[in-house]
Amino acid sequence: SRGPISKTYTDGRQNQRRFSTKGDIIKFCDRFSVQMTVHCLSKKGPEAERIASLVAGVIAVDEDVFKRRGVHALTGLSIGPEIPYISSAELELVDVPVMFTMEYVWAWARRLDGSAIKSISRIDIEDP
Repeated sequence: SRGPISKTYTDGRQNQRRFSTKGDIIKFCDRFSVQMTVHCLSKKGPEAERIASLVAGVIAVDEDVFKRRGVHALTGLSIGPEIPYISSAELELVDVPVMFTMEYVWAWARRLDGSAIKSISRIDIEDP
């Protein structure tokens, strides 16, 4: 499940950071963070914990896969406690959540006069 998305300001003075100009085009970027939770469900608590450990391990080891898909950083990876789900049905499940925060960068460009740009072939984003 996805938690709240929040804007991470790249400096203390402004919402956008000017990072490149070419001719009359200004390129901007904003950094956002989003809290994610992967719910690992099973009929038994120890099995849900093993599934959560595997999920957390894959997230930690395959961080490069996330980065190739536009995620700037993964932080705060943690495994939560067992949460029993008791329902009126015969099936009872245990949830062990795996929580982490993804940071990603949204980049765009505009002309100095404020007019729109039809397309951008490439935007290079530099770390602050």
